[in-house]
Amino acid sequence: MKYEEIKNLKDEYPDSEVLIHPECACGSQAMAIAEKNNDKSIHFLSTEAMVNKSKAELKAATAQLSEIAIKQEAEKLKIEEQKLQLKKLVVQHKLIQTIIM
Repeated sequence: MKYEEIKNLKDEYPDSEVLIHPECACGSQAMAIAEKNNDKSIHFLSTEAMVNKSKAELKAATAQLSEIAIKQEAEKLKIEEQKLQLKKLVVQHKLIQTIIM
């Protein structure tokens, strides 16, 4: 893989990080261009470091998704609580109308 191919993938997936093994054929070219362009999203890592970084990113993404799910559930509960309060007000209103009439 040449740096141009990496750049095309980066253009297609701009938020992604690139993990390159130093012994990869594209390593020298990619390292030079990444350094020249100050591209902090390209990482040159050993196989073990790639695995560890990928695991850490997966855990972070999972935690982020969990946090989003919790917020969504909290919002649902908030809406349900508001509906319950509204029902109570309607019942109170009907009760007051019954007493007055």
